[in-house]
Amino acid sequence: RWLQIRADVMGRPVTTLKVREAACLGAAILAGAAAGVYLSLDEGIEATVRPGDVYEPAPDRVREYEARYAVFRDLYPSLKGINARMVS
Repeated sequence: RWLQIRADVMGRPVTTLKVREAACLGAAILAGAAAGVYLSLDEGIEATVRPGDVYEPAPDRVREYEARYAVFRDLYPSLKGINARMVS
C-alpha cells in the first residue's frame, strides 16, 4: 500500500526488487566490484539486480495529490513563521 501511495504522490512508477534485503545486495555488489568479481558497479548491478512488482500511479490520485500540494505551497509562506515558533 505504501509503495502505491509513493507512486501516486510522485506521479511515477515505483518498482520493487525481487530480493528482500536490498542493503545486503548493495553491499555484495560493492564487495564484488572491489574484489574484481565485477569490472564495475554497473556490471554487478546488471548481473544481480532483478525488478519485482511495479506500482503504477493512479491518474485520479495523482491529480488529487497535485491539488493538495498546490494548496500547501500557497499556505506555506504564511505558516512558515508560525511553524518555526512551534518548534522553538
